Amino acid sequence: MDVNLLLALPVFAALAGAPSPPAGKAEVAVLQAQDLVGSWELDLAASEPVEALMEAGGFGWVERNALAKLPITQVFSLEGDVLEVLIDTPLGDRTERLPLGGEVKTGTSPKGEPWESRTRFDGDALASTMRVTLAEGTRTFTIRRTLHEDRTVLRQTLVLTLPDGRVLQAKRLFRKVKA
Repeated sequence: MDVNLLLALPVFAALAGAPSPPAGKAEVAVLQAQDLVGSWELDLAASEPVEALMEAGGFGWVERNALAKLPITQVFSLEGDVLEVLIDTPLGDRTERLPLGGEVKTGTSPKGEPWESRTRFDGDALASTMRVTLAEGTRTFTIRRTLHEDRTVLRQTLVLTLPDGRVLQAKRLFRKVKA
């Protein structure tokens, strides 16, 4: 192919209305995250139980039994290079802001424990990892979100790694209800 033609292809693409190639990690992540935008409802029947993870995370019996069976709707939206996730339950809602550029966020838990978190795409999975430093060591919680190939089923794999090295995991399925 003629070199001049190769050099002119981006100009022709721009004139034809084709998007410019993304410039960096955050822009690529935004393109990947666009398929997540919309409302997703938890399919409890198709999901694995999460009680063991909740118990290891310090939830009491009453909390575990109440929370494990709650209907959950997650509404994903993009604000620049931040994926916002509104998590709605009958007990209330909360919004998580997940920067897609892979930067590390830090903070302190209500118990005074330092934590750090990071969200990034790992292949086709959106992985959010939070590490909490405890007196007995580090506890790591990871949520890996992957879409089924038809883009109507979102699988969340929850993985909790405890300071003693034990690993607990559960899979939850969400079905898209509207874009």
